[in-house]
Amino acid sequence: MKRLLHITAQRPEKTGSGTYLQAMMREADKKDYEQAFVAALNQGEEFEFTGDRKIAFYPVYFHTEELPFSIAGMTDIMPYESTKYRDMTEGMLQQWKNAFREVITRAVAEFKPDAIICHHLWILTAFVRELFPDITLAAVCHGTDLRQLVLAERFAGYVRKGCSRLDLAFALNDYQKDRIAEEYGIEPGRVHVIGSGYNAYIFHREDCRVNVNSVELVYAGKLNRAKGVVSLIRAVDGLDFYSRKVRLTIAGTGSGEEADAIYSAARECRHEVVFTGNLPQDRLSRLFRDSDIFILPSFYEGLPLVLIEAMASGLRVVTTDLPGVKGWIGMDINSSGIIEYVDMPEMEGIDIPFESELPGFEKRLREAIEIQFSRMLRHENADEDFVYESIKKLSWSGVFSTMENILDKTIEQNRES
Repeated sequence: MKRLLHITAQRPEKTGSGTYLQAMMREADKKDYEQAFVAALNQGEEFEFTGDRKIAFYPVYFHTEELPFSIAGMTDIMPYESTKYRDMTEGMLQQWKNAFREVITRAVAEFKPDAIICHHLWILTAFVRELFPDITLAAVCHGTDLRQLVLAERFAGYVRKGCSRLDLAFALNDYQKDRIAEEYGIEPGRVHVIGSGYNAYIFHREDCRVNVNSVELVYAGKLNRAKGVVSLIRAVDGLDFYSRKVRLTIAGTGSGEEADAIYSAARECRHEVVFTGNLPQDRLSRLFRDSDIFILPSFYEGLPLVLIEAMASGLRVVTTDLPGVKGWIGMDINSSGIIEYVDMPEMEGIDIPFESELPGFEKRLREAIEIQFSRMLRHENADEDFVYESIKKLSWSGVFSTMENILDKTIEQNRES
């Protein structure tokens, strides 16, 4: 029976990569893998993974004497208090490495993994390769790591050197696969597309509400500039669905000036904007089933799992035409009318659009919402059962099966060599 050690430098929940981490652990648990995991928490916090088998947790605690600062986050605005990697001093980095070295070394000594799976091709993954050159090491790219190569460029050389020695890198789509090979110098044969998935037991179409007198719009994600939420609110402000009430529900959290700008835009919107904060997946699924159209206005994403979760919950979707998404979702869904793509604005930075581009982008966003509303009124998507069968193929069990087959072969090859 193989033994897998999962590692993330972030919390094991509250983020997309945390959802991915737990999903892989859950699927491995179903197949009776022995597992352990390393993740970050603040001092005094607890976390327990619930599965059929006991899974050992090795936490790295922040806001302690050894680590007297917040958990480092892969985006500038995290759903919890965080430190930006680019703001870490050399002293902070050394404290951070010392803490993770101690915990990961203990986890490896006690658990004796056959393979380690890291999340994000970033500093910790490079560090793990340095610490354990002889253990099969794979890492999942979530897109934010490619972004950090630009935002925290002073770490890029160290990261590229360490990650180039990975046994395997898992990409979320074909576009990302090419970027990984190019950016990290990893042989293309060691980079594999495994995609992303959703929990079909939580996100489903049962008990969907039919809204007669209102149009319920929903967004779920972080409250920051890169997600395009201000532009979404401005687009919604221009909607007119005749006698129907328009309401936008925003599920997620943020902090600082970027979140304040979103709250300010919401106050100025002529339609109702409701903020729910972070929601557990069961409540998010209920919100989706109570809504009509999901909108993702992001300027940058790795692979937005929430799109599939929304469609699996019976929602029509509007999303920016993010690199790699169309290929991941597939022709059957793309041609069904259940999803409408919006051209991105011209960008002056990796996730910063030119201000002059925003009015045109917001107009396109509004028009896409209107298209989906019209389809909703006409009860389009005649082949919706066929469409939902295509959606179901993008579940976590399929993702893990792909990962498992590739990982098992690599473990065996490393043992023989």
